[in-house]
Amino acid sequence: MQQQEEEEDGEAMEGDGTPDEMSPGQQANGNGNNMEGDDYEEIDYKICGELEEKNRALDEFAQSQTPEGAIQVRIQQLALCKVLVNIHRRDLFILVKAYTNLGEAYLNHKYYEQSLDHLTTALKLNGSLFSKLEETKQFHSHILTLLGKCYMEAGNYKDALSLLEKSLKMNKQVMGEDHHSNCLIYIAMSHVHQRLRDHDAATNLLFQVWEVYQAAFGANSLEVARAYLELAQAHLKKKDYSEAINFQQKALKVYQDQEGAQSVPQDQIADVAITLSEWLEKAERIEEALDVLKQAEQLYEYAYSVVDKRTCKVKRNVALLYLKSNRYEEALDELKEVEELERTLYGEASVQLGKTYKVIGTLFIINSNPQEAREYLMRAHGIFEAKGLLKLLKEVKSKLKMLNSSVKLAAEMAAAEALESDDSGKEGSPDRGKFNSAKAPGGKKKVTVGGTTNMGVAVAKKKKVAKKTVFRNNFVKESDSTPQLQQQ
Repeated sequence: MQQQEEEEDGEAMEGDGTPDEMSPGQQANGNGNNMEGDDYEEIDYKICGELEEKNRALDEFAQSQTPEGAIQVRIQQLALCKVLVNIHRRDLFILVKAYTNLGEAYLNHKYYEQSLDHLTTALKLNGSLFSKLEETKQFHSHILTLLGKCYMEAGNYKDALSLLEKSLKMNKQVMGEDHHSNCLIYIAMSHVHQRLRDHDAATNLLFQVWEVYQAAFGANSLEVARAYLELAQAHLKKKDYSEAINFQQKALKVYQDQEGAQSVPQDQIADVAITLSEWLEKAERIEEALDVLKQAEQLYEYAYSVVDKRTCKVKRNVALLYLKSNRYEEALDELKEVEELERTLYGEASVQLGKTYKVIGTLFIINSNPQEAREYLMRAHGIFEAKGLLKLLKEVKSKLKMLNSSVKLAAEMAAAEALESDDSGKEGSPDRGKFNSAKAPGGKKKVTVGGTTNMGVAVAKKKKVAKKTVFRNNFVKESDSTPQLQQQ
């Protein structure tokens, strides 16, 4: 990726684009208009005030946008700032910040070339202001940090580290060796080392972040929670899963202690809990994973209400963890709630609802409730057939086939028991028993009842037990909404 200069903006910085050095008011009078200089200055002041107010509003609006939406807002903001600087002669630093903000927006949306172009322009413009504005020095460090991230994402790790080291050196000179603003640079450097698989260097930098944040803000601060989250991710990439879970738990505890504060969104705490639950599940700590995920479920219900797609998804994952811990009744209760939510959120013929029908139907098979099982599986069958989802349809047909086989086997066993004794409790016909008497291989006598040998009944029972095991394993294997769920 090569840096590209934007000539027009460099020229604007030096005053090019307007005739000589005359003010706009003087130009108007020179063209023969009757507007006095004072009148023009008053109008210019009013226009600038409106434009600056709009610039501030756009800045706030950009914070609430998606990465793609933020780009559009920042483009408008840059155009407005060009008018303020090039036409109304406002401070050039306004334009520096506009270029930087747009470059950062491109970076967040993974448009690295565009990001590099705008950040390079910002760096050049800002460098010309060092002798005029003190705040430009720390802002220079900020631009260098963003450029370092940009090079990292482009795969140029050597240049990325070089830029970040320059940024850190400059920031320490301006703000001090132990200032908390250094931490963002440490974190960026840690990310580069993680890409290089130098995990020890990465975690050492993050421990520095933790120490600085703890000294500056306290052990129970949101900044320390962020350090814990960074350490958790670093240990995860290091494949030290125990420590990753440990730091994620610490972060969650800090967030929970801060739960009443307005600065901590409920969904942010829930996201931390969901990630922790996923890691605990992979570590086969199912009960802990379930407890944490239920906390996330409550947080989502509080933040978004019960009837919300995000809440519904978490409830479904809670049900699947119940299944993994063999708590089938609780899983069924949770899935019944999911069924109602999905019917409201997605509609009667939605694929989401069809998948839930399939899981509930399988649960009824495990619980030996063939009538309910068939009803739910047929509902799923209808949805998948209408949508042309052949793979899911095949799975449902397989379950229905197994269900029919188990019902047939149960009927045969019931018939055998009926032949063994009549309604009065007397033994069955001696003649029938004698007729079916025969010797088993090896000379041992085998006794058949109603055409079925005792040995046959035992085999049938064994098959039935095996069949149940197959249902359970098959269910867990293809619970498609949670890929982490493994066979028991």
